[in-house]
Amino acid sequence: MGTDVGGTTPVVTALAVLPDSELVAVGSFFSIGGVSAAGVARWNGTNWLSFGSGVLGSAECVAVLSSGDLVVGGTINSIASVPVNNLGRGNGTNWSGFGSGLNNAALALQPSPEGKLFVGGRFGTAGVRVASPGGVVERRRVDESRPGYPQPEHTIRQRHGGAAQR
Repeated sequence: MGTDVGGTTPVVTALAVLPDSELVAVGSFFSIGGVSAAGVARWNGTNWLSFGSGVLGSAECVAVLSSGDLVVGGTINSIASVPVNNLGRGNGTNWSGFGSGLNNAALALQPSPEGKLFVGGRFGTAGVRVASPGGVVERRRVDESRPGYPQPEHTIRQRHGGAAQR
């Protein structure tokens, strides 16, 4: 796999396995295994490969949907030059955002077998929806006494196609 991850302060923050058994790594790095790959790369069992121009920002989390699509979250402006606003989805060739995205970082992703995607992070809005009680977003606070987590954490439920669900 190679051990060199390059960048100012390189770190791999999350891993996921694609349906074809390729390993995806995301984080804050400019290269991995000697291959230029900004923030997102995949290991095919022999070599590291990039996803186009990679991530502009910092990738914090990654998940694979039941469709096989890859979802990358973090503090991200774009993936492979496609604007994503902190949450992007790709099929190996094309990337897109989830609507108008999140207004702050996605820090955790969890797909469900039903094709929903649960997203946790430091955001207050998801698309045009306000992430607050009574809105379309489920709000759940993490232990507020925990150091380093002064902001409320939110969980949103997304339909498989990206629309927020009540």
